[in-house]
Amino acid sequence: EEAGTLRSGPDTMANSIAQADEAGFLAQGPALLTDEDVPSRDSGARELQVGLLRDAAWRRSLHAPTWTLFGIAVGMALAISLRMQQPPSAATLAMATSEAEMVSKAHGDKTVCSSPGQNCLESKCCTDGGDKGYQCYEKMNGYGECFPEGSCKPGVHKGEKHGVWNASGVFVLDSWSCKEVGKKSKRGCSSYSHEGCPTDRCEVVAGAKCMVKCGTMISTDACQDHAHCMMDGNTCKSACWTIPADTCEAVDRCMLHSGNCTTACHAHASEDRCPHKDACMWQDGRCVKDPCSAPGEDCSKTHCCSAARFAGGMACFQKNSEYATCLETFDSDAHADWTGKQLGNRTKFDKGCSWAGEDCSGTQLCCNEGFACAVKDTHFTGCVHAMEVSVWYKKPIPLPAGWNGKRLGGWRAEYQMAPALEGNQAGTSLYCFMAVLPNSPEIDLLNVAREHKTSIFACDEHSVFHSQKAEISQEFGTLANTAVFLK
Repeated sequence: EEAGTLRSGPDTMANSIAQADEAGFLAQGPALLTDEDVPSRDSGARELQVGLLRDAAWRRSLHAPTWTLFGIAVGMALAISLRMQQPPSAATLAMATSEAEMVSKAHGDKTVCSSPGQNCLESKCCTDGGDKGYQCYEKMNGYGECFPEGSCKPGVHKGEKHGVWNASGVFVLDSWSCKEVGKKSKRGCSSYSHEGCPTDRCEVVAGAKCMVKCGTMISTDACQDHAHCMMDGNTCKSACWTIPADTCEAVDRCMLHSGNCTTACHAHASEDRCPHKDACMWQDGRCVKDPCSAPGEDCSKTHCCSAARFAGGMACFQKNSEYATCLETFDSDAHADWTGKQLGNRTKFDKGCSWAGEDCSGTQLCCNEGFACAVKDTHFTGCVHAMEVSVWYKKPIPLPAGWNGKRLGGWRAEYQMAPALEGNQAGTSLYCFMAVLPNSPEIDLLNVAREHKTSIFACDEHSVFHSQKAEISQEFGTLANTAVFLK
């Protein structure tokens, strides 16, 4: 009814039948599909579909011409309303192999050609690729795809899932006309030997393989899809691993690491792309070269271990004059042939926050309670006292005069540390102390803890100190006992 096909009068109904026949809705389609074979729909359409397929008796009972015409009109309306869009099918997507260079090239009319799996009817051209080149083939009005030349066969392709419902309740799969649209593209670069590699659009990589020339790619996605290419700003260029080691350091985007040419640290734009394996670390919002070494790397020249790359708490120990590496402790029995000389200082663990007065632009977090990471000016961002904190209240404190005042973070409260690994580890001993008031119930608590080996008596080392009575603070109404713990 919404499609305008259910109107009164024999002439209107006859015209509807003629239109349905012309549109192909009354053509005999493939055999009925089972409930499992029919592509999924919304719940209402699927219930109707199952009903049409299963209730054959109902369809056989429609002998009257008026009911037949009504059924045809309803079927035509359903076919029109349920006409499916044409995304790439699984079968055609599977033909886009790694041989296809997904290169966005500008042709004479500046039209960007289509890649396999994309609709090519608008561009009327395909990207270069494959052993023979790609040809745009029409599926039906409004849709076509790029296939290797000569591979498109007219009819329904294997794996096809899209189609229409005809008036008999039959789901008719889409078929391909395979009409050629536009001209065939050129062969893919990888189909050539390195001797016959065409230099206008291809290049020989690592002295052996003919591959698409990186400079022909105008999109970031196309560039990053090729391992031998990399983005340098807005330009696609040859990846550093393709550049010989003796000329590597002359290229700004590359660096020499462990004898191989690789991407320079500063060329990585985000933290997740900053590679630790290439001695890079993320610092102050950018990827930079790490001046220290990670576990397993040679530290004989750096004399330091990197906290940013999992060497916190380690020191550089020498094996011989040519090699040293980062270890937590030096075991002379396990390394009998090592000199064992420590080169440089032991690296502190990364605390993840900044102390009062320190620059906090990198951590954006302060270690001291009541301090905030705030911007002073364009030259300094540091941890400054911003709030007076007690058990009962928090009182904001004005920032020093002249500070910009923009806050990047607060202070860190208590948090759980990961447990130490089994075995002898550096920095795992714990010293504890307790201050108790003589001749008070605190002595009884001390004795219970000692008896059960809990509290400070569970630590590696411990001490007990005598405290003294504290006075009640008139200002805060509580014990002012800070001095009790200072000696």
